[in-house]
Amino acid sequence: MFAISDKNCAYFDRKYRIRAADIEYSWHKTGLNGAPTLLADNTVENVCLYYQWAYTTYRDMSQDLEFAFMRANICPGYQSDIFNAMSQVNKSEQYIVSGSFMSHLASQINTTYVEPGTNTKIFKNYQTLDSAHLFTYANAMSAVELSPEMSIPAASQLNFETFSDNTIKGWLNDSELSLIGCSVGEPCQAQDFVNALNAAVTITDWATQCAQLVLDESA
Repeated sequence: MFAISDKNCAYFDRKYRIRAADIEYSWHKTGLNGAPTLLADNTVENVCLYYQWAYTTYRDMSQDLEFAFMRANICPGYQSDIFNAMSQVNKSEQYIVSGSFMSHLASQINTTYVEPGTNTKIFKNYQTLDSAHLFTYANAMSAVELSPEMSIPAASQLNFETFSDNTIKGWLNDSELSLIGCSVGEPCQAQDFVNALNAAVTITDWATQCAQLVLDESA
């Protein structure tokens, strides 16, 4: 289970949702100043998600000024706070969000490139739940803290590419990452990145761990 969320991990829900609720309340209160009709029956989260994924292809012109207000004044700050909240929970809770993927990625790189077997060229593609998860994955594997204010639009990608000299590079969209386990500005050996991923992740089965943590809390 690579994608831990409030839907499949009650422990994560309790740790993250209280932060997300505070962020929603704060930005909803501010947003009512410029988008009272939109926010009368919608959350900031839903309006910003709609704007990000669908607004370019469909517009309700009667509320266009309110959408423009949300886009310019509310959604960037809201999304930044959400990115930061999820990333903080991830790092404070032993990589609860990104740990399973980091472990899987280490295994794939190690099998495919660091210690090549019979199948040395394997393409893997995964779809994240949302931009907050994508930011959290990237930030967990970056040696330099990423800014939660960075733009992660629809169809964003986190890519890793290995080379014939067994070095590896990673990108979040067109921004190259400085990968953990490697020196900033220097070529990164795939083995060093794999070792850093394995060292960071102490829990790899979060499906089981989530259930156990809930039992521990209720004991």
